[in-house]
This record gives sequence, C-alpha cells and structure tokens, in this order.
Amino acid sequence: MQEISLDKLMRHYLKYLWVVITATLLGAGGGALYSYSMVKPQFHSDSTVILNQHKNNPDSMLINNYVTLLKSRKVLEPIIEKNALTMNYAELYQNISIVNEKSTEIITISVMASNPELAQTINSSLVESFNLESLGLDTGVAEDGASNQIITVIDEASFSPDTTNVKTTQNVAVMALGTSVAAIIVLFIAFEYQSNRAKNAPAQFARRRSNIIGAVVAPDTETPQATVGEIDDRVGVIKREATDILDVLQNIGGVEITH
Repeated sequence: MQEISLDKLMRHYLKYLWVVITATLLGAGGGALYSYSMVKPQFHSDSTVILNQHKNNPDSMLINNYVTLLKSRKVLEPIIEKNALTMNYAELYQNISIVNEKSTEIITISVMASNPELAQTINSSLVESFNLESLGLDTGVAEDGASNQIITVIDEASFSPDTTNVKTTQNVAVMALGTSVAAIIVLFIAFEYQSNRAKNAPAQFARRRSNIIGAVVAPDTETPQATVGEIDDRVGVIKREATDILDVLQNIGGVEITH
C-alpha cells in the first residue's frame, strides 16, 4: 500500500479549500430550503383537565370511556363547524392526543395544527364541546348536583409560537456537515489518483523511450534496406512516441509543454 505524505495531503486540501467551503454553504442552503419550503410546520397546544367524578377511587373504565368520547364524532364535528375548519373529522382526530395520567382523574389534551392560534382554539373548544354534547349522557358523575360539567379545566390551552416538527438549525447543521465530509472524501480520492499517476509516470517514460530506441535502431545486415515508405512509417512512430513522452513529462511536472 502506498504511503501517504501528510504534508502533501494538507497542501492539497489547502489548495482546494474553496471546494469544501462551497460544498458546506450549499449543504447549509439546502437544509434551510428543506426546512422552510418542504416541511409543513406544525404547532402544539396543551391543556390539562380533571374529571368531576366525586369519588374516592378513580373508575378506570369510566375514565377510558371519557378519553374515547373526547375524540368522538359527536364532540369533534361541532368544533369543525364552529371554527370553519378546512380539515374533516378523520384529519382532526389524527391531530388530537388525549392521555390519562395513571391512577388519577387528570387528562392531558394535546392538539396539533398548522398555526399556533388554531391549535389553541381547537384545544379550548374541545372541552367546551365535550361538556355541551355530554349533557344528555348518563355519566354517573356529580351525584350531588354540584356541577353539570363532566370535566373541569386545570390548565388552559397553551399558546406556543415554536414549531414542533421544523428543526431548522438541526437540518442546516446536518446538511452542511454531510456535504463538507463528502467534499473532503472526494478530494482525498482525487489526491490518491494524482499520487498514483505520478508514481507510475517514470515506468511509462521508460517504456516510451524503449519504443523510440527500437524504432530508430539500424537494421541488421540480413534485413533488406528499408524503403521510403517504411522510413516514413518509422518517422511517424517516433513522432507519436515523442508526443507521448512529452505528455508524461507534463503530468509529472504539472507544466504545460508545447508540442
């Protein structure tokens, strides 16, 4: 395996440093373009509610029923109509996450939408719609008649201007790093190729010189004298071999030689 000169390699990288810088800038630009034009931003709004069971021990089955009812068509379709949403029931259903804290009556509601105001509005409307639409249900809660609401808000729907799926800084950094590493690898391969050509150039030169010597050597006495046409052919071979030698010397020295 050919040994690599670190000094020559570093000079090679410094000579083509502009290639690495250009690749890095292009990668960063590509990451920014991907973040702002190809990824649809999504915003979250979270709220916390509690069930009004008025019991000492939470009924897990009843809580699970409420979690399911919160995402039912009866609750979500009025939200779509009230807020004139462009999404249908199935799309809104996919954008809502409802989680019950284990062994408690506390439920966390998360809504995802295309802008923070809409996410907050849907989250707030969800509790209101559920309490309104569930008035006719036999819920078995609030036995003392203290409240007609099945769930009570603990934390109001939050407002967050930060997207949850568009990570511009991360995308730019990853793309810039990737393209810069790719440029460094390509430059190393080019360096190896040039080094191998320079190493093999002396052998090529020796072969070309041998061919020229063979072309101009005088024929022995047993060989008939060459005709004019044969002499012209030998002159042509000499010219071609001389041109090849000049090309080899040019590759070794990196200097342009006029034939």
